[in-house]
Amino acid sequence: MTARYPIFQRTRSLDGVDLWEGIISPLPGTPDENLRVVSALYADETVVVLPGGELTAEGGRSSSLPGRVSSFTGALGHIKPQFRVVAGLVLPPPAHPCAYVISPEVSRNRYPDHPHLNHGDIPCVIYAPDDVWFWPRDGLAEYLDFLAIWLAKHAVYHLLRPFLPVPVAWPGWSASHAAEGVIAAPRGSQCPCGSGLPVEACCLPRIHAGHSVEMRGRPSLGTVKQIPMRADGRSTAH
Repeated sequence: MTARYPIFQRTRSLDGVDLWEGIISPLPGTPDENLRVVSALYADETVVVLPGGELTAEGGRSSSLPGRVSSFTGALGHIKPQFRVVAGLVLPPPAHPCAYVISPEVSRNRYPDHPHLNHGDIPCVIYAPDDVWFWPRDGLAEYLDFLAIWLAKHAVYHLLRPFLPVPVAWPGWSASHAAEGVIAAPRGSQCPCGSGLPVEACCLPRIHAGHSVEMRGRPSLGTVKQIPMRADGRSTAH
């Protein structure tokens, strides 16, 4: 963990969960590099997560911003967001990671139309059926790599949401947070709610029985389909 995210420190234990706190600055902050990363996120192309959580576009490739987003090229090129986050790994099986963005605050209170916050204001970072994070193969550092990509997307959304519809302001592919997102999950895959259980043994029977499904703060339902991580911190687009 500290080798991958050296500025993170273990802060406290809460209900048996060791919490780590630190700062992630996901965008490089220079115009050319920012625009390469943001363009790659919109196109669901490969990005590389460097130690500490900064992103770069694979191979330094340059893409163009889509449609209405291109009108904000100047502003997107100069943003350099920093986020203080608290994260932990909930270990009772099946284990799942959990994070909160505490400064600047990312919550339903501040962003009532946010497309990718789960119950409890936990970022909805990965699409569980893609099997890109799974205990015990992966740990908290690998989850923070995905969180860094989510934070970059959130920074773009924060800038663009006053001017563009939410589906345009949020970069890249998105899975549904509603029942159809569970129904669409491949059979035998992890349930999109992030429980770690197969979808047939989790939310799917409840939906078929006519019950509603609420994502209760487990950050594994779906925003970022493009990023199975490799050990070197790379993330490969689907």
